[in-house]
Amino acid sequence: MPALAASAPLAAPPRSPAKIVWGRLVSNPITVGAMIVIALLILASLLGPLFTGYGYDEVDESAGRYESPSAAHWLGTDGLARDNLTRLLTGGRISLAVGFFASLISVTIGVIYGAVSGYAGGWIDRLMMRFVDTLNAIPLMLFVIVLMVLFEPGLRNIFIALGLFYWLNMARIVRGQILSLKSSEYVLAARALGASRRRIILRHLIPNTLGPIIVTLTLNIPSAIFTEAYLSYLGLGVSAPMASWGYLADEGVKVMGRNATLLIASASAISLTMLAFNYLGDALRDAFDPRIHRD
Repeated sequence: MPALAASAPLAAPPRSPAKIVWGRLVSNPITVGAMIVIALLILASLLGPLFTGYGYDEVDESAGRYESPSAAHWLGTDGLARDNLTRLLTGGRISLAVGFFASLISVTIGVIYGAVSGYAGGWIDRLMMRFVDTLNAIPLMLFVIVLMVLFEPGLRNIFIALGLFYWLNMARIVRGQILSLKSSEYVLAARALGASRRRIILRHLIPNTLGPIIVTLTLNIPSAIFTEAYLSYLGLGVSAPMASWGYLADEGVKVMGRNATLLIASASAISLTMLAFNYLGDALRDAFDPRIHRD
């Protein structure tokens, strides 16, 4: 009998969408650098104050006011002889917390609101979108100023303002995606099988909009951080003894003639964070776009 022909090599198993996106991300050195920078910023903010040897509101009796950078105080001291490095690292906790909180709000409210609006359609969709348009017409800065007049400046009011406004863009994006997907064959098949609206939205539609959701989520973080920094710079954000990067930048401007290190460090932290998240957001948008890559 003739020898059996050698069997053809087995095809490689198909990669999951998550692995495909991850492969696209790590193939770009700039994106990898942005992810490393973000990880280092988070670790420095969380763990850094534990190793500086000072509390964020601790006065160093042996140091002078507005002391220049030294071995004991790498970024010098402020007007109360507190360590600027410790305050900068602690301020990163507040700034990053604001960014992640705004993103969490945008996902929790915006995704559900936009999905329900887009799937319902008709007058329900129009009514829900008019509510979004009404909130969009209110300037964020005006709303924050009103909050500060009615209450006292602080982190709580910043959370309230961001919580009320940062989900609006996410809702619009998710609604647009749902409108384009709800007539797909797999959605029609789910309806024919008797799937409820809730199941169709949660199990079929929202998972297929994860790409735009993740991209918008990533880009919302630097936007919220900058908004908080701007408000704190104007004196409408966190109040002493708490200090975010925007608050420290405002302090740095006031003492720039004595010690410009605090201004440079806080402004650099804000800029580096925004740059890294924006690079990551752009990379995620490209990685999720099938028109750019043909894997």
